[in-house]
Amino acid sequence: MPRPLDWIFKHLKTEPGAAGRISLLFLHSFFSGVFISIYFSTANAEFLNNYGIAWLPAGYLASGLVSYISVLGYTRLLKRRAGYSALQSALFFLFFITAFLKLLFYIPSQPLIKITSLGVFLFARSFVSISALEQSAVLSRAFNLPESKKYAGIIGAGGIVASIIGYISIPLLMPYLHSRIDVLFIALAGMGASIYYLHKINVNIGPGDQTAAKQQPDRAQVPLRTL
Repeated sequence: MPRPLDWIFKHLKTEPGAAGRISLLFLHSFFSGVFISIYFSTANAEFLNNYGIAWLPAGYLASGLVSYISVLGYTRLLKRRAGYSALQSALFFLFFITAFLKLLFYIPSQPLIKITSLGVFLFARSFVSISALEQSAVLSRAFNLPESKKYAGIIGAGGIVASIIGYISIPLLMPYLHSRIDVLFIALAGMGASIYYLHKINVNIGPGDQTAAKQQPDRAQVPLRTL
């Protein structure tokens, strides 16, 4: 368990025994935020570099459509498989799609690079939405509804801190990278850490969650449509 964070959260008037769970979810949110901030910045930069600002409105419309379809599909998956495997599947989807797109940039073909940059851009909003849904589902599994409302701000702060660090660090890292697209390695590292902490959450919280859910009528999932 992350001891320093446990000590901090114990002094924020949290419920007895909640500090460890909050720490894990905070770190999960933080590394998901690292992934999202790096990926989203890269997607916009590559799209503008290859297509120009004139195509940006059309790109956002297309990205929004892809996001809607992705969220609809993932919401149905959560309803059918409302467990750890559905949450894990979402993060592996983000990881492997990003890794695949990153590999395509190594192929020395300008038309392919242009198409790949479009693919990276189209998935950007989908990734943001799927990550938000996944974190909402994790929160509702770790805490009952009143606790979820109480601790959502603290846990979500991890993603906010990561976004600030991510957006600030990209210009500072550019001189040390071979190309702009190499920042996706940092995004992949962040998602890898997020998957690790999801596993930790499942190991430390998941096994007893089903029993606790039956014993607590107010343990309900945060409505996905509110996101």
